[in-house]
Amino acid sequence: MPDPRLIGLTALDSLTVESCNKLKTLPKGLGKLGALKQLTLLELDQLQEMPDLIGLTALDSLTIVNCFKLKKPRPPPSPDPSGRRGACAKTLVRSHGEGQR
Repeated sequence: MPDPRLIGLTALDSLTVESCNKLKTLPKGLGKLGALKQLTLLELDQLQEMPDLIGLTALDSLTIVNCFKLKKPRPPPSPDPSGRRGACAKTLVRSHGEGQR
């Protein structure tokens, strides 16, 4: 069942989540936002987990800053034999020791 918080956001191309101090996990449906090109996560003190991002086929930039409790993400998937890029951002920015407090 789709996450009701994400229904209707299929054309969303940029998402920034910042300073949500009680947020421990992102919605599981986030990985189904196929038009998302930029995902930025800033100052999320309690964020521990991210959903699978395999469906973010348009993702060009993933920025994670000061999310200290975030567990290391799984490595990106191997290239798809069909040539599809999958959820592999062209730009990945991690700073200030996320996941290493």
